[in-house]
Amino acid sequence: MRKQRQRRIRQQAQAILFCSILVWMAASFIAAVPAMAFQPQQSPDVLTDYEDVATYQDYAYASSASGEEAVSHKVGGKWEMVCQSDRLFTGFELIEKCSIPIGTARHLKVLKHKGMSHQMFVAGI
Repeated sequence: MRKQRQRRIRQQAQAILFCSILVWMAASFIAAVPAMAFQPQQSPDVLTDYEDVATYQDYAYASSASGEEAVSHKVGGKWEMVCQSDRLFTGFELIEKCSIPIGTARHLKVLKHKGMSHQMFVAGI
């Protein structure tokens, strides 16, 4: 009876240790994924004249200190200039003039405002 109790306690301790290791591994993975997504990105060659560049889903949104802005798009592995302006783009102009999808335009404005740049990596299910 005493040996069975000790064995059961040992099994419970092993199960708790195993579960705590699994939780630690999951927490480490969850913490590492966003950190990888926000690594600095290099600005495209077509936007070298601009100081601030934010990239998102093959689009790059750039601005200069003088207030000029430009948008480029990655097509077939090469960056191409989509549109330029001597003033700040509005969200509507990004969608209409530059033909950027609504969600991407909104996201580029937010990233630019916050001074960030990142690429999204979504795993297939």
